[in-house]
Amino acid sequence: AGSQLQPHVTVLDAGRGGDPAADDYVKIVRGRQLDFLGMGTGGYFVAVRDVRNVDGGQVGGQDFGYTLAITGSDAAAAAKPLNFGTTLAGALDGPGGVDLWAFDATEGTDVRFDFATTGELDGRLFVYAAAEGSWIARQDDRSFGDPNPLLDAPLFASGAMFLVVESIAEEAMSLGYTIDASLP
Repeated sequence: AGSQLQPHVTVLDAGRGGDPAADDYVKIVRGRQLDFLGMGTGGYFVAVRDVRNVDGGQVGGQDFGYTLAITGSDAAAAAKPLNFGTTLAGALDGPGGVDLWAFDATEGTDVRFDFATTGELDGRLFVYAAAEGSWIARQDDRSFGDPNPLLDAPLFASGAMFLVVESIAEEAMSLGYTIDASLP
């Protein structure tokens, strides 16, 4: 409260499997809140800066203070049920928001999640497998000219899973989406 800071928050993985930091996961938001599902081992870095410094600005000082609060929640309790053969409809709470859709699957099952935005977000999808403790499939842009992801993949784990929906657009006002969920 009272700060002149215009927040730009970034979360990135600390490096997994011998890869450098941010090789596996990066999410950025211009705003006060960023939600993400912690996946895999190795931890995360959180960076806070002023949005005016992103492109080389030089603002800062004693009037730019902030408090960073990191909270956890029960992902299973926050998840909505996913039924294959239906169209899922949702909207993220904010540009840095995350939606979780819960389902069970068997290793080797082919899944298809066809994402379309009804707003301005730039969708990204992950399939998180509880047994693996990490994502087992992911998709960002369908093609160079189409930022709507199409995740069509066989699963290499069994048990409880989440379809993780997030936006990589740093700013967006309309955050609605639909996903055709099918077993091809």
